[in-house]
Amino acid sequence: MKNWKMFLMIVGIMLSSLAGLAMAGESYKVTQLYYEPAPAEPGKEVTVWFKIDNTATTEVNNLMVEFVDEFPFSLVEEDKRSFEIERLPTRKYVLVSYRVLVDRMAAEGINHMKLRVTYGMLPPSTERFEIMVKPQKPTISVDSILASPEIVSPGMEFGLKIDVSNSEEFALKNLRTTLDFTNMPFSPIRSSNYKSFPLIASGERKSVGFQLIASPDAEPGVYSIPLVIEYQDNLNNNYVENHVVGFVVEDIFERNILAIPADEFRLSKGVPGKVSLQFVNRGLSRIKSMEVRILPSDDYRVSGKDIEYLGIIEYDDYDLAEFTIVPERTGEISVRFEYEYFDYFNNKITETRDVMVNVSEHIESRSIMPLVVVVLLVAGVVAWVLYRRWKKKNE
Repeated sequence: MKNWKMFLMIVGIMLSSLAGLAMAGESYKVTQLYYEPAPAEPGKEVTVWFKIDNTATTEVNNLMVEFVDEFPFSLVEEDKRSFEIERLPTRKYVLVSYRVLVDRMAAEGINHMKLRVTYGMLPPSTERFEIMVKPQKPTISVDSILASPEIVSPGMEFGLKIDVSNSEEFALKNLRTTLDFTNMPFSPIRSSNYKSFPLIASGERKSVGFQLIASPDAEPGVYSIPLVIEYQDNLNNNYVENHVVGFVVEDIFERNILAIPADEFRLSKGVPGKVSLQFVNRGLSRIKSMEVRILPSDDYRVSGKDIEYLGIIEYDDYDLAEFTIVPERTGEISVRFEYEYFDYFNNKITETRDVMVNVSEHIESRSIMPLVVVVLLVAGVVAWVLYRRWKKKNE
């Protein structure tokens, strides 16, 4: 009989324990609210917030929440590893947060963070929470781009120096910088179009140098050459950054237009005569809004228009501006022209050109037709007389 009573007592204790465990599981609930930054990054901190609810109909006492270090997560503030909740009324909650360091070697994707919860005299339970880990794209900074000389002419060799740096807190590897010359009038000389480095440490700067040449027939203008930077992080993730390098190609001549007298002018004092200039575009780019003026002078007066608009003159082409003047004196006089135009870069260029002209005295021409008629008549009469004498003599 005593043994039977002992058996019932043990069974009662066990049932009470099981009931206690069931009640404990239903007394509280730990929920992960959010974490930031999201996603978490390898090698950086993340702050995780949890909500602990009392889901029971009675008060919860002596609840302990403890952060568990497990790869790839470790606690930053050791003194805040455990939170003890002595009293949590029914249907109430508390918020708990942890500052956590993500290991640099953390795998990309879902990783699990652990909390250990102890309630009263019951054995501790472990809760697992998902944290998305994803490396943020590291950045290679382009600090400076220097061309020497800064402005390039067709056929000219020039140097290019590009400074890049690693602004991340960890090293990057297999750095490769490439210039893409597709459809560009530039080519590398004495080197390739790319440079590479096996490693660039945190905070380190690298200088990349290229020796280039502009094509002899490169048209003046502003060119943007693609610069491609490729590298890897410590998890072998590949990254590509696209930049552009700007170049200015100027014309081979500082002044494209060559003004040439169109003819050898023969003018007379007081008589209107033509003077003209031929404008030759000897450069490699068109000029536009070409306008020509003949300037006034005491040595002549302008008859008719004093300005002519030529507009666009293509490269390796020419146009003509012609004016009428009346010389006021004899001898050598200077006829001054002023012309202006815009080059490829819309720079307004104004120039003058002096043309020396010889002016002679005006001589009025008289008709010689009457004299010619008289001479012909006399010659005819003489010929007729001689013919008659010859005829009589032969008869």
